[in-house]
Amino acid sequence: MDLDSIKENLAVSLEEAKQEHQEVKKRLENKPSFGLGEGATLAYSWEMSLARRGEIEARIESLQEAVDRIEKGTYGYCRNCNRPINSERLEILPTTTLCTSCAAEGK
Repeated sequence: MDLDSIKENLAVSLEEAKQEHQEVKKRLENKPSFGLGEGATLAYSWEMSLARRGEIEARIESLQEAVDRIEKGTYGYCRNCNRPINSERLEILPTTTLCTSCAAEGK
């Protein structure tokens, strides 16, 4: 596991998520106004953008925490049992904080 390349990939993903966050924030700047029974499509779009903003913010936090763990030297270790996380799991879920065993136990 090459931590430099993982950190670089996480940084790229983090930057992309931040850009997407800015785009969603821009869409949410002007809340559409509509009367009762009007603008269902606008209301749906607005609600979807709100939901997407929350998802993106959670992703940004997760990515930043993974970068921070690399810098602290704790990346790749389970936050619950402190055992190393399988490298295949980290490839699939680079922001994971749990090993397969702890994740299966729901810890």
